[in-house]
Amino acid sequence: MLLFKDEAVAKLMTRYTNGNAERRDAYLSLNMVGGGGLEIWQFKDRIPSVPKVPIRYGYLGIYAIKIRSKNLFNMHEYLKQLKVVCLSEITISDKYTSSFYFDDPTNVIGIHAI
Repeated sequence: MLLFKDEAVAKLMTRYTNGNAERRDAYLSLNMVGGGGLEIWQFKDRIPSVPKVPIRYGYLGIYAIKIRSKNLFNMHEYLKQLKVVCLSEITISDKYTSSFYFDDPTNVIGIHAI
């Protein structure tokens, strides 16, 4: 569920944007199945780039997110049709727990869908 869409200059995020106050669209989405929210950024004046040094577990920051889905199999098929980067097969742990992983288009954030 989309909570808000905002277009603004991100003056408070210069620490993370090479000292530049970037214009961006921001979307805050809430998962109505449970869990938390996710803020998604889209730069207005530049194309996002991958980090110069690969991000590894243990580094400070957010580099992995978890998404809950009412129908994991439909979500997996939809992402497969979109040709999402590094889409794993669905792992079935037991009759109540299934999941899969995928990466964002820049291969910066790993995503765990349950």
